[in-house]
Amino acid sequence: YRISTTKNVEDNLLGGTQDNGHFRRNSNGDFQQAMGSDGMDNYFNSSDNMIAYACTQNGGLNRSVNSGFSFQPTLLPNAGNSTSYPWITPIVQQPPNFNTGSGQWENTDVTYVYSLNGVWRGFFGADWGNIGPLGIGQAGGAYDCSLAVSSLENGNTNLYVTNGNAFWACLDPLASIPTWLPRPSPVGPNDIISAIAVNPANRDEVWAVVGGYTASTKVFRSTNAG
Repeated sequence: YRISTTKNVEDNLLGGTQDNGHFRRNSNGDFQQAMGSDGMDNYFNSSDNMIAYACTQNGGLNRSVNSGFSFQPTLLPNAGNSTSYPWITPIVQQPPNFNTGSGQWENTDVTYVYSLNGVWRGFFGADWGNIGPLGIGQAGGAYDCSLAVSSLENGNTNLYVTNGNAFWACLDPLASIPTWLPRPSPVGPNDIISAIAVNPANRDEVWAVVGGYTASTKVFRSTNAG
């Protein structure tokens, strides 16, 4: 379903598979199973590659502290429940930011998880809170929902979410009570947004990919945060 790697270590490769869980590539180039069930979304922590996250079906989120060779369940509420999470539950990492005043990296292990009743935000695989938008659900016929995030060096972050049809932007996802802004959907009521992506160097540039067979209705780009 999903595959992840890292910029600084070429052997870091983690992939989720139908019925066979997650597989992690080792230093010999071989793949070994790291987790069972259906393997869904995953990522390596960008500031510490020893930390990795991987989902089983319906939001069964797990965390690794040995670079994805083994995992332990997180405390994500209702994890693995089909009434709470889509089959392929999107997860993304909040980009860490460097505090020039303290000389320290901040927000080094923050995760956003899509749920049918809003996005969950967690710190270090725990301390979960639902930051909205509440009741986003999943559009009829949508095979997948999608999350995307981009951040400036000072920590200012844009988080985008789609349920397959409607589209939202959040310009303060680290706030105690984040604000969600409904954005015009690039598709009609019978079309499905299959994925969104955001420019890591420009948090206001976001892309939406539309499924289906309608000519000239495929990829949409916004340069003003949707």
